[in-house]
Amino acid sequence: METNETCDTSESKGINEFNSDESTPTPPKSRTSHDNATKVQIPPTSDTPDARPSADPSEVDAKPIVWPSGSSPSDPISVPTGKDNKCYALEGTKKVVIFNQKVFAPRLKLNPRKGTEIDVKSIQNTFKSLDWDIDLYNDCTVAQIREVILKQIQLSEENFAALAIFILSHGEDNGTIFASDYPFRVDHDILFQLAADKSPNLAGKPKLVFVQACQGQETDAGSNVTERDRRRRHTSQDSTSTYKIPNYADF
Repeated sequence: METNETCDTSESKGINEFNSDESTPTPPKSRTSHDNATKVQIPPTSDTPDARPSADPSEVDAKPIVWPSGSSPSDPISVPTGKDNKCYALEGTKKVVIFNQKVFAPRLKLNPRKGTEIDVKSIQNTFKSLDWDIDLYNDCTVAQIREVILKQIQLSEENFAALAIFILSHGEDNGTIFASDYPFRVDHDILFQLAADKSPNLAGKPKLVFVQACQGQETDAGSNVTERDRRRRHTSQDSTSTYKIPNYADF
């Protein structure tokens, strides 16, 4: 099953939601609810600051996890795979979530990511052939990405067998990735939220996170390696070929 949701927003694909302390009333917001995402449309303004406090709950970094009635974070979490099992017991829905960022707010001065649709199609075809359910979200804001993680994963009542998240966007160093309006952190906004204490429904289940993005202007100098021939003892007279691999090739 494939779900395609568009998170496009205004300011020529940018979002700014804020509370105004001035006498001018806050512009009205219209929300259209979808199965997996919320589409937010804000009329553009001529003078919009980059950051203002927001009353929108979806803009809050820390979101409480609502535990099921009769349970608490201290209760043991039931998992389908035993600690001595050699492989995961994949019982339930295998879910793929794709955050595809193609266009960005003009103030970010980021070029559109032409050709990203080809990567999306490759992911969809690969995981569809493996019988995974696929949800695609295009051009989401930071708030919308957090909302998807919260509502569609952390608080979901669906029985997940495994989860794969793809993030296709521009990036910078220190794990910073761009949504359509602002940057966010993969560790803070994605990885930490999938931990067993934040997402007990994913405890003991495989979680895969793929990021397609540049990481700043620095390049990987790489390391020279040579193939080891295990069939005979290596001597200084042996002629072996040397080649270079990225330092992070095997992560």
